[in-house]
Amino acid sequence: MKAQVRTLTGEIAHEIDLPEIFNEEYRPDLIKRAVLALQSTRFQPHGTDPYA
Repeated sequence: MKAQVRTLTGEIAHEIDLPEIFNEEYRPDLIKRAVLALQSTRFQPHGTDPYA
């Protein structure tokens, strides 16, 4: 897969080859799972919390 690299004015400067990971299918279920995992870590009490 290729991607266009643009200048600050929006003109196409050149194209680059993207890594193979960009050829994977879109998986919104995995994105949601990763976001929820990151968000849940901020709500867990830690050692300095009196409720820990």
